[in-house]
Parts: sequence; structure tokens; C-alpha cells
Amino acid sequence: MTADITSSDCMFDDLQLFRQIARQSRPVQFTVSDNIVKLAVQMLRGMPPMPVEPHILFAWKGFAKALQAFKACVLLCEAGAIGEASAMARITAECTIVGTALAREKLTLAAFLEANDKHWKPLAEQVSELITSPLLSEKGKKGFNQAQLDVDKFKQAYPDKGPNSFRVEQLAREVDLSDLYLVGIRFPSGDGAHATKDSFNAHTDPLGIAQLTLGPTTVGLKRTMMIANLVGSFMLRFAAEDLGMTNFKEVAERAMEASTVSEP
Repeated sequence: MTADITSSDCMFDDLQLFRQIARQSRPVQFTVSDNIVKLAVQMLRGMPPMPVEPHILFAWKGFAKALQAFKACVLLCEAGAIGEASAMARITAECTIVGTALAREKLTLAAFLEANDKHWKPLAEQVSELITSPLLSEKGKKGFNQAQLDVDKFKQAYPDKGPNSFRVEQLAREVDLSDLYLVGIRFPSGDGAHATKDSFNAHTDPLGIAQLTLGPTTVGLKRTMMIANLVGSFMLRFAAEDLGMTNFKEVAERAMEASTVSEP
């Protein structure tokens, strides 16, 4: 099911009916995803009280971020935004890999925090240049004062070179999650998370009736849900094996098995 740009249903606001259509088309896969969310929430509620070691705390935060992205993925699948849903599955996979690396100390907390600076340092430098721009009023320039303070902070922290970042693919190899990287990051990158030919072609009518199409659609739902549930199962395994939720290990493995069951 899909809608072309001339349809009155194209990107309609009331998605309740389509939500029912999507769930009825893939009942097994949605049941698996619902169970993954329930289990993950139980795990999150079982987080040990503060204080915990800083790298473990950030690993838990990574698990929470992974769960949030997985829930968003399911909601987008229900709404028929399939490519966008796969982008959320990709975030779930990335957070699971990085969180696992932190928990196992294959990625040090210092390197993790430095990678954060790697993102913000050039941005702060570019934003601070706006302070001298004639395009901004004096009132507008005041909003960028913090950027200049951040530039000074980064210069003090990295006087010679840096900061450095890390590669998620390399981390995946180091924590034996190369399969997750392949399924959860490489696959969704091509047709959902980036501006590629395949992601653009998702808005082409395969029947040639309309020039362009928009969601909601069930095209690609089966594949995306299978990827999402597999990624979500890795997320559960991460908490069970690396965050101390060992009492969930058996159900996490059952979720992994259920995620790979093919639905007609």
C-alpha cells in the first residue's frame, strides 16, 4: 500500500487506520518488537543505583538511547515511514556497539568524551566566526558568545592537535559485533539514513502511474522490521551480558531467535 502525491490520503494526519493496516500485515514481527520494548524497559528499571563507574553509567545511557531509537523505529513503521524507520534502527545498532565497547572498556571513557569534542570543536569555531559577520545584529551576535567561550576551552584542552574520534566499524570488530554492524548500520545506510539513489527511488511509483509517491506505505516493511527486531535483540543481549542484567539472558536469546523467524 502506498499513496501518490495526488491522493487525498498522501501523508494524511490521521494514521490510526494505517497503523492497524501495518500491524495486521506483519503481526508476528510487531509482536516481537513489542516484546523487545517491554523487556528493555524492565532492564532499564533494573539499572543499579548511583553511583556506578563512569564508563558503565555512559554504557547505560547508550542503552537508553538505543531503546529510544528502537521505539521510534517501531512508531515510524506503524506510520508507514519505512526509510526513516530504518534510520532509527541504525541509531539503535550504533548505540549498542558503542555502549558495549564502553562497558568492556574497549573504548575508554576519555576517548569517548574526546570524540564528542571532535564534533563540537569545528562547529564552535565556525559559529564563532558569525560574531564578526555583518549579517547579524548586535542582539543576534550575543547568542553566539558561548561559541567563543567553547573555542577558548577547546584551545586549552587541545593546544597542539586533536581532538580525535573513533570508528564504529572498528569498535564492532573489537567487541565481536561485526554482524550487527553489517545488518544494523550498513544495510540501513543505503536506503534510509542517507541521501542515496536507493533512498530517493523509494519515492518513485514502481507501477509508473504517478511520478512521485509519499508515505504511508508498507513497501519494505517486512525487511525493515526484520532488521529492526534483530538489532533490538542485540540491544537486549548487550544489557544482559554487559550491564549485569543476567537474569534476562535467556529471554534475550529467545528474542534473538524470534527476530529471525520469517513471516510470509
